[in-house]
Amino acid sequence: MEADRIARERAEAERELRHTAEEQAAAQAAQEACAAEEQAERERAEARAAEASEDAALAMLAEQRARASSAFAELSATAATSTAVLEPDVSEPVDAEPDEDAAVTPYRPADTDMASLFRELSSLGMDDEPAPAPLRATPTPRSPVAGTPAKKKKGLFGR
Repeated sequence: MEADRIARERAEAERELRHTAEEQAAAQAAQEACAAEEQAERERAEARAAEASEDAALAMLAEQRARASSAFAELSATAATSTAVLEPDVSEPVDAEPDEDAAVTPYRPADTDMASLFRELSSLGMDDEPAPAPLRATPTPRSPVAGTPAKKKKGLFGR
């Protein structure tokens, strides 16, 4: 009977240990699941933050391009419409002799010499002459085979 009582106590202790181990395993699994969920949430938040910063950078780039485009359009429109040609003021008397001490201001007409501009453009990038092609060695004539002596012809028609 004593052996039965000890066996029952031992079985009950094993049951309690099993139950305690199961509870600890369940608690540990819950903690790991919670930690994994928190990690996934942090990763999603980081991804959203990276996406938001990328969107902000793209928006700033688009705004910069729009401003540059509008400035270019404005400059192009201004250049196309302004055909300011300097004309002498009629109210001032024109001197027969120009004053030598007066500074001469260069006058550049609106219709610039297009031919000189084209020559300038065509010369860009053409400063260096192309390198001459490498010279090939001239082949030397081969001598006939020395083994067969050639017959000497006699006269004009080789009789």
